[in-house]
Formats: sequence, structure tokens, C-alpha cells
Amino acid sequence: FYILWPALLLLALTAGRRIATVTIAAVTAASLTASIIWTGSHPTWSYFGLHTRAWELGLGALLAVVGTTAARVPDTIRAALGWTGVAAIVVSIGTFDRVEHFPGTWALLPVAGTVLALASGDENRLGPSRLLRLGPLQWAGSRSYSLYLWHWPALVIGAAALGRDLGPGATLALIGLAVVLTETGYR
Repeated sequence: FYILWPALLLLALTAGRRIATVTIAAVTAASLTASIIWTGSHPTWSYFGLHTRAWELGLGALLAVVGTTAARVPDTIRAALGWTGVAAIVVSIGTFDRVEHFPGTWALLPVAGTVLALASGDENRLGPSRLLRLGPLQWAGSRSYSLYLWHWPALVIGAAALGRDLGPGATLALIGLAVVLTETGYR
């Protein structure tokens, strides 16, 4: 699906903005529905399935298609929504510690938070863009996919190698290892 997604977007966009919006919204809604329904009964298939994760890309695509409309919303409202989005991401990072209910409805919080943060606009002086321009956050953002790929194997293989649940020290050490592997992968 990730290979077909750009082709679907291009095809939909050649038909016009309204058809593109409806097409992307339909694919997004179908994927989110599948994710919510199948996460409980088929968690592995739901977590790794392209059909149950496409909605995450879909929300971003919808924002890209309707972004100029979002720019018409007053800065103060977009800023409030942007800061709400950042708060949703922080809550997700700080509270999501188990994956048996993820993606499903749990994924709505970080994904919707990301969309809100992006929709607040880069030019909005009241929004979170000033915070998000800080060097450490830019570094993390540019390496987020590589970190996504490395963090899980480092923690799972690390726990298996130690033969026990990880304490805070071991967890931090393995996260450090994941960061080193992330930087290596990024370079």
C-alpha cells in the first residue's frame, strides 16, 4: 500500500481537489475502521498491516489537500489547536507503555496531535512552531523513522539477552544504544 499510496494520491489529485479530498477521506476512514475493529482480535496483523495503518498517512494527506483552508482559521485558534496537538503527542509518549491495544483507537491521540500541530502553521507566531524549531527537536524529527526502526529491536532483544524485565537503568542504556544505531542508520 505504501508503494500504491503516491499513485492513488496522484490519480485522485488529477481529478480535482474535491475528488481527491473525498477519495483520501474514504480510504482514511476505511483504514481507521479496520484498525479499530481488528486491533483487539488480530493485534499483530493490525499493527503491521498496511490496510490498518494507511489512515495515519491519510490524515496527513488530507491536511496537505485542505491545508490552505486551514490557513484561513484565525492564528489564535490554530495556535490553541497546535499546542493541544503537542500536548497530545507528549501524553502519548509519556503514557503509552503497552501495545496490545495499539494502533486502533489509541493511535488516534498521537496522530491527531501531529495533524493539529502541523495545521497550526509554521508561520503562526503563537503556535508551537517556535518550540519545534529547537535543535534537539529538529534532530529527533529528522531521525524519527530511524529511531522508530531501532528502538523496538534494541529493547526487545536487550530484554531477551538479559533474560529479565528491564529496570530503568537497563532501559536507558538500551535506548542510548538505539539512539547510536539511529544516528548510524541516519548517516
